[in-house]
Amino acid sequence: AIGVLNDSLASYLSENKTDYFVYDITWGGLITSNGYSDPNADFGNGWYNDHHFHYGYFLYASAVLTKFQPDFYYLYKDKLDFIIGDIGTKDYLVQYFPTARHKDFF
Repeated sequence: AIGVLNDSLASYLSENKTDYFVYDITWGGLITSNGYSDPNADFGNGWYNDHHFHYGYFLYASAVLTKFQPDFYYLYKDKLDFIIGDIGTKDYLVQYFPTARHKDFF
């Protein structure tokens, strides 16, 4: 099971799929390549729909895998940090992402 999880996550994080993560310079966020060309693709990914829970699946699976294969995190750290940054900006990534994309102040 760990091998399947590793292969699946690695294929997304190493851009070996036809639909991979890209940085959207217009809105400052991480979207899928399909979402970039069609905002309604991938459940509205290009419109930033539900990134906080869709990307949460990637982060949870990555955390589980890292528990058993610690090198996984270090191999994909930059890409995982960008996923984290998209839904909850890390301090050193504030230049790339809005501070409160998923916060309703009202």
